[in-house]
Amino acid sequence: MKDLSKLPESLQEAGKRLNAVVSYGDIQAQAARLKDHLEYNDSFFFGRPLAVKDNINVAGSITTASSLMLADYKAVINADIIDRIISRGGIIAAKTSLDELGMGGSNKSACTGPVLNPFDLQRISGGSSGGSAALVATEVIDFALGTDTGDSIRKPAAYCGVVGLKPTYGRLSRYGVIPYAASLDHVGFFSLDVRSSAKALSELAGWDAKDMTSLNEPAADYAALLNSDIRNKKIAVLTNVVDNVRNPEVAALFNGLCAKLTEQGAIITPVTMAVNSFLPKKSRAPVLILLPGRTKHSQTDSPISQSSTTSAAPPFSLLPSNLAGITRESFITMQSPLFKRSGN
Repeated sequence: MKDLSKLPESLQEAGKRLNAVVSYGDIQAQAARLKDHLEYNDSFFFGRPLAVKDNINVAGSITTASSLMLADYKAVINADIIDRIISRGGIIAAKTSLDELGMGGSNKSACTGPVLNPFDLQRISGGSSGGSAALVATEVIDFALGTDTGDSIRKPAAYCGVVGLKPTYGRLSRYGVIPYAASLDHVGFFSLDVRSSAKALSELAGWDAKDMTSLNEPAADYAALLNSDIRNKKIAVLTNVVDNVRNPEVAALFNGLCAKLTEQGAIITPVTMAVNSFLPKKSRAPVLILLPGRTKHSQTDSPISQSSTTSAAPPFSLLPSNLAGITRESFITMQSPLFKRSGN
Protein backbone atom coordinates (compact mmCIF):
# COMPACT_ATOMS: atom_id res chain seq x y z
CA MET A 1 0.00 0.00 0.00
CA LYS A 2 1.43 3.37 -0.99
CA ASP A 3 2.44 6.05 1.48
CA LEU A 4 -0.54 8.31 2.18
CA SER A 5 1.11 10.57 4.76
CA LYS A 6 1.13 13.63 2.49
CA LEU A 7 -2.32 13.08 1.00
CA PRO A 8 -4.38 14.99 3.62
CA GLU A 9 -2.39 18.16 3.02
CA SER A 10 -2.53 17.82 -0.77
CA LEU A 11 -6.23 17.04 -0.66
CA GLN A 12 -7.06 20.03 1.53
CA GLU A 13 -5.02 22.30 -0.73
CA ALA A 14 -6.90 21.09 -3.82
CA GLY A 15 -10.23 21.20 -2.02
CA LYS A 16 -9.68 24.78 -0.90
CA ARG A 17 -8.44 25.96 -4.31
CA LEU A 18 -11.45 24.51 -6.13
CA ASN A 19 -14.02 24.87 -3.32
CA ALA A 20 -14.79 21.21 -4.02
CA VAL A 21 -14.83 19.54 -0.60
CA VAL A 22 -17.52 19.55 2.08
CA SER A 23 -15.67 17.48 4.70
CA TYR A 24 -12.60 15.28 5.07
CA GLY A 25 -12.14 11.75 6.35
CA ASP A 26 -9.39 10.47 8.64
CA ILE A 27 -7.20 8.90 5.99
CA GLN A 28 -4.46 7.64 8.29
CA ALA A 29 -6.87 5.95 10.71
CA GLN A 30 -8.55 4.09 7.87
CA ALA A 31 -5.23 3.09 6.32
CA ALA A 32 -3.96 1.76 9.64
CA ARG A 33 -6.90 -0.63 9.89
CA LEU A 34 -6.00 -2.15 6.53
CA LYS A 35 -2.65 -3.46 7.73
CA ASP A 36 -4.44 -6.32 9.45
CA HIS A 37 -6.50 -7.17 6.36
CA LEU A 38 -3.99 -7.76 3.60
CA GLU A 39 -6.12 -10.63 2.30
CA TYR A 40 -8.16 -7.99 0.50
CA ASN A 41 -5.19 -6.42 -1.28
CA ASP A 42 -6.11 -7.82 -4.70
CA SER A 43 -9.14 -5.50 -4.82
CA PHE A 44 -9.11 -2.42 -7.04
CA PHE A 45 -10.13 -0.43 -3.96
CA PHE A 46 -7.65 -1.77 -1.39
CA GLY A 47 -5.76 1.18 0.07
CA ARG A 48 -7.20 3.53 -2.55
CA PRO A 49 -8.25 6.97 -1.29
CA LEU A 50 -11.41 8.21 -2.96
CA ALA A 51 -13.99 10.96 -2.73
CA VAL A 52 -17.74 10.61 -2.30
CA LYS A 53 -20.40 13.00 -3.53
CA ASP A 54 -22.12 14.45 -0.47
CA ASN A 55 -25.58 13.12 -1.32
CA ILE A 56 -24.31 9.58 -0.61
CA ASN A 57 -24.61 8.53 3.01
CA VAL A 58 -21.49 7.54 4.94
CA ALA A 59 -22.43 6.47 8.46
CA GLY A 60 -21.28 8.98 11.06
CA SER A 61 -20.53 11.71 8.51
CA ILE A 62 -22.28 14.99 7.95
CA THR A 63 -24.21 14.37 4.71
CA THR A 64 -25.53 17.71 3.47
CA ALA A 65 -26.27 17.33 -0.27
CA SER A 66 -24.79 20.87 -0.29
CA SER A 67 -27.97 22.24 1.26
CA LEU A 68 -28.31 24.32 4.42
CA MET A 69 -31.44 22.29 5.22
CA LEU A 70 -29.15 19.31 5.90
CA ALA A 71 -26.25 21.20 7.45
CA ASP A 72 -26.56 19.24 10.73
CA TYR A 73 -27.61 15.89 9.31
CA LYS A 74 -25.32 13.06 10.35
CA ALA A 75 -25.88 9.87 8.38
CA VAL A 76 -26.91 6.81 10.41
CA ILE A 77 -26.32 4.27 7.63
CA ASN A 78 -23.86 3.57 4.87
CA ALA A 79 -25.15 3.59 1.33
CA ASP A 80 -24.82 0.15 -0.24
CA ILE A 81 -22.10 1.48 -2.55
CA ILE A 82 -20.11 2.65 0.50
CA ASP A 83 -20.38 -0.75 2.19
CA ARG A 84 -19.05 -2.40 -0.96
CA ILE A 85 -16.09 -0.01 -1.13
CA ILE A 86 -15.21 -0.21 2.57
CA SER A 87 -15.44 -4.01 2.59
CA ARG A 88 -12.82 -4.03 -0.18
CA GLY A 89 -10.44 -1.73 1.66
CA GLY A 90 -11.33 1.61 0.09
CA ILE A 91 -10.48 4.78 2.02
CA ILE A 92 -13.08 7.57 2.15
CA ALA A 93 -10.86 10.64 1.91
CA ALA A 94 -13.42 13.38 1.33
CA LYS A 95 -17.03 14.20 0.66
CA THR A 96 -17.56 16.55 -2.24
CA SER A 97 -19.74 19.49 -3.18
CA LEU A 98 -22.68 19.27 -5.57
CA ASP A 99 -25.44 21.46 -6.88
CA GLU A 100 -27.87 21.79 -3.98
CA LEU A 101 -29.77 18.50 -3.62
CA GLY A 102 -28.34 17.48 -7.00
CA MET A 103 -30.59 19.94 -8.82
CA GLY A 104 -28.36 21.67 -11.32
CA GLY A 105 -25.75 21.25 -14.01
CA SER A 106 -23.16 23.88 -13.12
CA ASN A 107 -22.22 23.23 -9.46
CA LYS A 108 -22.86 26.90 -8.81
CA SER A 109 -25.84 26.35 -6.50
CA ALA A 110 -24.10 24.57 -3.60
CA CYS A 111 -24.64 26.35 -0.29
CA THR A 112 -20.85 26.66 0.01
CA GLY A 113 -20.49 28.38 -3.35
CA PRO A 114 -19.48 27.21 -6.83
CA VAL A 115 -16.96 24.48 -7.53
CA LEU A 116 -14.23 25.81 -9.81
CA ASN A 117 -12.76 24.15 -12.86
CA PRO A 118 -9.22 22.90 -12.07
CA PHE A 119 -7.90 24.07 -15.46
CA ASP A 120 -9.41 27.55 -15.34
CA LEU A 121 -10.68 28.94 -12.05
CA GLN A 122 -12.91 31.41 -13.89
CA ARG A 123 -14.97 28.55 -15.33
CA ILE A 124 -17.36 25.98 -13.90
CA SER A 125 -16.75 22.33 -13.17
CA GLY A 126 -20.14 21.23 -14.47
CA GLY A 127 -22.61 19.52 -12.20
CA SER A 128 -24.18 18.29 -10.25
CA SER A 129 -21.23 16.01 -9.36
CA GLY A 130 -18.70 18.77 -9.97
CA GLY A 131 -16.76 18.42 -6.72
CA SER A 132 -15.96 14.76 -7.43
CA ALA A 133 -14.98 15.41 -11.06
CA ALA A 134 -12.79 18.40 -10.20
CA LEU A 135 -10.86 16.51 -7.50
CA VAL A 136 -10.15 13.58 -9.82
CA ALA A 137 -8.94 16.02 -12.49
CA THR A 138 -6.27 17.30 -10.09
CA GLU A 139 -4.96 13.71 -9.81
CA VAL A 140 -4.60 14.15 -6.05
CA ILE A 141 -7.02 11.23 -5.96
CA ASP A 142 -7.91 9.06 -8.94
CA PHE A 143 -11.44 7.88 -8.15
CA ALA A 144 -14.63 9.51 -6.89
CA LEU A 145 -18.30 8.60 -6.62
CA GLY A 146 -21.03 10.70 -8.20
CA THR A 147 -24.67 10.42 -9.18
CA ASP A 148 -26.37 11.10 -12.51
CA THR A 149 -30.04 11.89 -13.12
CA GLY A 150 -29.86 14.05 -16.25
CA ASP A 151 -26.15 14.44 -17.00
CA SER A 152 -24.65 14.99 -13.55
CA ILE A 153 -21.69 12.66 -14.12
CA ARG A 154 -21.31 13.00 -17.87
CA LYS A 155 -21.24 16.81 -17.97
CA PRO A 156 -18.62 17.41 -15.23
CA ALA A 157 -16.52 14.55 -16.64
CA ALA A 158 -16.45 16.37 -19.99
CA TYR A 159 -15.79 19.79 -18.42
CA CYS A 160 -12.96 18.49 -16.23
CA GLY A 161 -11.35 16.11 -18.72
CA VAL A 162 -11.82 12.86 -16.79
CA VAL A 163 -13.63 9.57 -17.39
CA GLY A 164 -17.20 9.56 -16.12
CA LEU A 165 -19.29 6.39 -16.00
CA LYS A 166 -23.07 6.37 -15.74
CA PRO A 167 -23.90 2.64 -15.69
CA THR A 168 -27.09 0.89 -16.76
CA TYR A 169 -30.07 1.72 -14.52
CA GLY A 170 -30.08 -0.63 -11.54
CA ARG A 171 -26.52 -1.86 -12.13
CA LEU A 172 -25.33 -0.05 -8.97
CA SER A 173 -27.56 0.18 -5.91
CA ARG A 174 -29.11 3.54 -5.04
CA TYR A 175 -29.81 2.52 -1.44
CA GLY A 176 -28.58 5.20 0.94
CA VAL A 177 -28.38 7.91 -1.72
CA ILE A 178 -30.44 11.07 -1.25
CA PRO A 179 -32.84 10.86 -4.21
CA TYR A 180 -33.62 13.40 -6.87
CA ALA A 181 -35.85 11.48 -9.33
CA ALA A 182 -35.97 7.79 -8.49
CA SER A 183 -36.85 6.61 -11.98
CA LEU A 184 -33.78 8.34 -13.42
CA ASP A 185 -31.21 8.39 -10.60
CA HIS A 186 -27.97 6.46 -11.15
CA VAL A 187 -24.89 5.97 -9.00
CA GLY A 188 -21.67 6.20 -10.99
CA PHE A 189 -18.12 7.44 -10.69
CA PHE A 190 -15.12 9.29 -12.09
CA SER A 191 -11.64 7.99 -12.81
CA LEU A 192 -8.58 8.85 -14.87
CA ASP A 193 -8.87 6.00 -17.38
CA VAL A 194 -11.43 3.60 -18.82
CA ARG A 195 -9.75 0.45 -17.54
CA SER A 196 -9.96 1.67 -13.93
CA SER A 197 -13.65 2.39 -14.41
CA ALA A 198 -14.20 -1.11 -15.82
CA LYS A 199 -12.43 -2.74 -12.86
CA ALA A 200 -14.37 -0.66 -10.36
CA LEU A 201 -17.71 -1.49 -11.98
CA SER A 202 -16.99 -5.23 -11.79
CA GLU A 203 -16.50 -4.95 -8.02
CA LEU A 204 -19.35 -2.57 -7.25
CA ALA A 205 -22.10 -4.01 -9.45
CA GLY A 206 -24.51 -6.54 -8.02
CA TRP A 207 -28.00 -7.07 -6.73
CA ASP A 208 -29.09 -5.27 -3.57
CA ALA A 209 -32.25 -6.45 -1.81
CA LYS A 210 -32.62 -2.99 -0.24
CA ASP A 211 -33.09 -1.33 -3.65
CA MET A 212 -36.27 -2.41 -5.45
CA THR A 213 -34.81 -1.24 -8.77
CA SER A 214 -31.55 -3.16 -8.36
CA LEU A 215 -30.63 -5.30 -11.37
CA ASN A 216 -30.47 -8.98 -10.43
CA GLU A 217 -27.75 -9.92 -12.89
CA PRO A 218 -24.16 -11.01 -12.12
CA ALA A 219 -21.38 -8.53 -12.79
CA ALA A 220 -19.03 -9.26 -15.66
CA ASP A 221 -15.28 -8.83 -15.94
CA TYR A 222 -15.69 -5.56 -17.80
CA ALA A 223 -11.95 -4.87 -18.06
CA ALA A 224 -11.46 -8.14 -19.95
CA LEU A 225 -13.96 -6.94 -22.56
CA LEU A 226 -11.96 -3.82 -23.38
CA ASN A 227 -10.12 -3.53 -26.67
CA SER A 228 -9.14 -0.74 -29.02
CA ASP A 229 -10.72 -2.23 -32.14
CA ILE A 230 -13.42 0.18 -33.31
CA ARG A 231 -13.52 -0.92 -36.95
CA ASN A 232 -17.07 -0.71 -38.36
CA LYS A 233 -18.43 0.60 -35.06
CA LYS A 234 -21.21 3.08 -35.83
CA ILE A 235 -20.98 6.31 -33.85
CA ALA A 236 -23.77 8.87 -33.98
CA VAL A 237 -22.99 12.57 -33.86
CA LEU A 238 -26.00 14.71 -32.97
CA THR A 239 -25.90 17.54 -35.49
CA ASN A 240 -28.44 19.71 -33.73
CA VAL A 241 -26.06 19.76 -30.76
CA VAL A 242 -22.74 20.04 -32.61
CA ASP A 243 -23.98 22.78 -34.93
CA ASN A 244 -24.76 24.95 -31.92
CA VAL A 245 -21.34 24.74 -30.27
CA ARG A 246 -20.14 28.35 -30.18
CA ASN A 247 -16.67 27.88 -28.74
CA PRO A 248 -14.32 27.29 -31.71
CA GLU A 249 -11.76 25.47 -29.56
CA VAL A 250 -14.31 22.95 -28.34
CA ALA A 251 -15.64 22.48 -31.87
CA ALA A 252 -12.13 21.92 -33.25
CA LEU A 253 -11.28 19.37 -30.57
CA PHE A 254 -14.51 17.50 -31.14
CA ASN A 255 -14.08 17.44 -34.91
CA GLY A 256 -10.50 16.28 -34.42
CA LEU A 257 -11.71 13.40 -32.28
CA CYS A 258 -14.21 12.38 -34.97
CA ALA A 259 -11.42 12.44 -37.57
CA LYS A 260 -9.23 10.17 -35.42
CA LEU A 261 -12.10 7.74 -34.92
CA THR A 262 -12.68 7.63 -38.66
CA GLU A 263 -8.98 6.92 -39.25
CA GLN A 264 -9.29 3.92 -36.93
CA GLY A 265 -12.20 2.49 -38.91
CA ALA A 266 -15.24 3.84 -37.09
CA ILE A 267 -18.27 4.96 -39.08
CA ILE A 268 -19.30 8.48 -38.04
CA THR A 269 -23.02 8.94 -38.70
CA PRO A 270 -24.58 12.43 -38.49
CA VAL A 271 -28.00 12.24 -36.83
CA THR A 272 -30.50 15.02 -36.24
CA MET A 273 -32.47 14.28 -33.10
CA ALA A 274 -36.14 15.08 -33.60
CA VAL A 275 -37.54 17.28 -30.85
CA ASN A 276 -40.59 15.93 -28.98
CA SER A 277 -40.74 12.79 -31.10
CA PHE A 278 -39.09 9.42 -31.34
CA LEU A 279 -36.07 8.92 -33.56
CA PRO A 280 -36.90 7.10 -36.81
CA LYS A 281 -35.82 3.50 -36.99
CA LYS A 282 -32.95 4.21 -39.36
CA SER A 283 -31.43 6.49 -36.71
CA ARG A 284 -31.36 3.77 -34.04
CA ALA A 285 -28.51 1.82 -35.61
CA PRO A 286 -25.56 3.69 -34.01
CA VAL A 287 -24.36 2.03 -30.84
CA LEU A 288 -22.51 5.01 -29.39
CA ILE A 289 -23.38 8.69 -29.19
CA LEU A 290 -20.69 11.38 -28.94
CA LEU A 291 -21.48 14.78 -27.49
CA PRO A 292 -18.98 17.63 -27.54
CA GLY A 293 -17.60 18.41 -24.12
CA ARG A 294 -14.57 19.83 -22.44
CA THR A 295 -11.22 18.13 -22.91
CA LYS A 296 -8.37 18.50 -20.47
CA HIS A 297 -6.82 21.50 -22.16
CA SER A 298 -9.84 23.27 -23.66
CA GLN A 299 -12.26 25.82 -22.26
CA THR A 300 -15.98 25.59 -21.64
CA ASP A 301 -18.61 28.12 -22.64
CA SER A 302 -19.66 28.74 -19.04
CA PRO A 303 -17.38 31.26 -17.32
CA ILE A 304 -17.93 32.18 -13.69
CA SER A 305 -18.03 35.89 -12.96
CA GLN A 306 -15.22 37.31 -10.85
CA SER A 307 -17.69 38.27 -8.15
CA SER A 308 -19.04 34.73 -7.78
CA THR A 309 -15.49 33.36 -7.59
CA THR A 310 -14.29 35.70 -4.87
CA SER A 311 -17.45 35.43 -2.79
CA ALA A 312 -17.53 31.63 -2.72
CA ALA A 313 -17.74 30.27 0.80
CA PRO A 314 -14.92 27.90 1.82
CA PRO A 315 -15.61 24.19 2.43
CA PHE A 316 -17.43 23.29 5.63
CA SER A 317 -14.49 21.76 7.44
CA LEU A 318 -12.30 24.83 6.95
CA LEU A 319 -14.78 27.29 8.41
CA PRO A 320 -17.20 25.19 10.49
CA SER A 321 -18.51 28.31 12.21
CA ASN A 322 -20.39 29.14 9.00
CA LEU A 323 -22.82 26.28 9.64
CA ALA A 324 -24.18 25.27 13.01
CA GLY A 325 -23.19 21.83 14.17
CA ILE A 326 -20.38 21.14 11.68
CA THR A 327 -17.35 19.72 13.49
CA ARG A 328 -13.82 18.78 12.55
CA GLU A 329 -14.08 15.28 13.97
CA SER A 330 -13.38 12.35 11.71
CA PHE A 331 -16.65 11.48 10.00
CA ILE A 332 -15.96 7.82 9.28
CA THR A 333 -17.87 5.22 11.24
CA MET A 334 -16.99 1.78 9.97
CA GLN A 335 -19.88 -0.66 9.65
CA SER A 336 -18.52 -3.58 7.67
CA PRO A 337 -16.64 -6.83 8.39
CA LEU A 338 -13.41 -5.12 7.36
CA PHE A 339 -13.58 -2.41 9.99
CA LYS A 340 -14.61 -2.39 13.64
CA ARG A 341 -15.57 0.43 15.93
CA SER A 342 -12.89 1.23 18.49
CA GLY A 343 -13.53 -0.70 21.70
CA ASN A 344 -15.55 -3.47 19.97
